[in-house]
Amino acid sequence: MNNFFGAYGTGTRLACAFAALIAMPLSATHADTLSRDATFGSNGLFKTEIGPHTDSFKGAYGMALQADGKVVLAGVCNGAAESDFCVVRLTAAGQFDTTFNGTGSVISPVAVVGAYGRAVAVQADGKIVVAGACADVEFDQLCVVRYTAAGALDTSFNSTGRVVTTFASSGAETSVANAVAIQSDQKIVAGGVCNVGGNLMFCIARYNSDGSLDQSFNASAPPDGRGMRVTAVSTTGSSTANAILVQPDQKIVQVGACNSATSSGIRMCALRLNPDGSLDSTFNGAGLLVVASGDCSVCSEARAVYLQPDGRLLLAGASSEVPSRFVALRLTASGGVDSTFASGGAAAATVGIGFATAFAVTQQVDGRIVLAGTCVDGTTGNDFCVLRLKADGSLDLSLGGTGRHVTAVTTGADNVRAALIQPDGKLLLGGYCSLEGATFCAVRYGLSCTMDVDGDGSVLSTSDALILTRVSLGMTGNAVINGINFPAAATRRTWTAIRDHLANTCGMALAP
Repeated sequence: MNNFFGAYGTGTRLACAFAALIAMPLSATHADTLSRDATFGSNGLFKTEIGPHTDSFKGAYGMALQADGKVVLAGVCNGAAESDFCVVRLTAAGQFDTTFNGTGSVISPVAVVGAYGRAVAVQADGKIVVAGACADVEFDQLCVVRYTAAGALDTSFNSTGRVVTTFASSGAETSVANAVAIQSDQKIVAGGVCNVGGNLMFCIARYNSDGSLDQSFNASAPPDGRGMRVTAVSTTGSSTANAILVQPDQKIVQVGACNSATSSGIRMCALRLNPDGSLDSTFNGAGLLVVASGDCSVCSEARAVYLQPDGRLLLAGASSEVPSRFVALRLTASGGVDSTFASGGAAAATVGIGFATAFAVTQQVDGRIVLAGTCVDGTTGNDFCVLRLKADGSLDLSLGGTGRHVTAVTTGADNVRAALIQPDGKLLLGGYCSLEGATFCAVRYGLSCTMDVDGDGSVLSTSDALILTRVSLGMTGNAVINGINFPAAATRRTWTAIRDHLANTCGMALAP
């Protein structure tokens, strides 16, 4: 990571920074850069082939961060069957963690015909849960596998480490989990899509810690339907759930893509369930939402969801245009489109020069929103791509001057499927790269250390320099910001936000 302050002590660094500031014009523009973190993998990149890959779709589809900083990637690769669950665990430095299965990776032939992992979550006890689909017979069925922290199949989970759930009581022939989450009580929620008579519907299952279906979830259903739920979010056709989250109040949110009754094509859609599995009527009045074209004319598909601290929901995905764009839509806590965000509730922007889809959304400590996904750059095919928005949904031009960052991980097709921001502020992207068959890959970035302390895109003597001077004198808390007239565009106006910025991007240890 490019660190402005170099290797000097904190006091020396701040003195040098202030000297540089007073030598500058009163105002200077500034742009952040995403630079690969050289302390991760090989110059910021980890990639490896797991098993004899034969298809470009095989690789990592899910990523999770453990409490100790280790990174878990999960997906699909070739093993004993045509496709198997595959998991890789990395050290915080981006190297194979050999305490995991002895090698840092594991291939699990959990189904006779084939299986593929689509999502991963880590329990509080360090056990790893991967969800996807298994095919013991002709049709795929929702499948959850749990591993011990050491990388073995966890036999305390349904005796085998694997649970396959069929939704036959709802008429579903096939089912796939695209997402998984762990509740605060350690119950496991896996959700995705079911095929019912040719129509795709949202489906979800909740499991106890031992792998049994939680009979208190959708308890009013017939006995063979308890612990699971199938919902037709759209009444005019198919509904596909791509992402899931559990709120602090244990309500469950699923988002995806639905046919719309009021406009042609596919629309972003969502549902929210109460902890007992019933539809939450406080969410858009019925528990269901299909975004109308009047609310967002380009919101065609939600691939990811993020819960903001104030309870509002960020949905991210692709536009309906050709070529597609990254799209972010914000919903209020009550399930309505938040018209205060961006333009009428939605932000859409081109990334690269062609096709672009956001597969992940997260938020920095200063409120800026990061969308990550796949875009076409024109020289190497698909690339790892980032779009950053301000907290209000407007394009954040302080990132590289354009609000965008594109990384060609290989000279082949590189596809982001997950993103997260570490506690130290570093951005981690995970997915698959298919230069020579599918490859598990991850890239970690660090923001350059900057003198734009308040995050307004400029460096000002009247705000940034004054803050740095006070910090260099040992001030903390409100004493640092008292009397400062922050510019309207400033995104860091509190001591907490400023302290986190200096700690996360500059490596400074500051008092609370």
